Amino acid sequence: MGVKKLALYNKFDNFLKGSQIFGNTLEALVGAVYLDKGYSKTQKWIVKRIIIPYLFVEDLEQIDINLKNRLIGWASKNGKRLEFETIQEKLEGTGAYLQ
Repeated sequence: MGVKKLALYNKFDNFLKGSQIFGNTLEALVGAVYLDKGYSKTQKWIVKRIIIPYLFVEDLEQIDINLKNRLIGWASKNGKRLEFETIQEKLEGTGAYLQ
């Protein structure tokens, strides 16, 4: 999105690679637009400049935020037993459900 071009930071500091500096920079930018233009115009700006060009639902679906896997890992570490029961499952691309 070009946020790195807006932020002044030490490019040689390896800690910054894992920090939230660029997220904080984006947050500050959105806040500045809000203070200058108000809620309605900021909302339209966010949709036009951030959401539409940079939000790809397909990419978000690939991000590993699988809470079930995290729960299984926690249970394994803590000696807990888990059981899962599938109540309903949608078949990809068919619109059909298994029960």
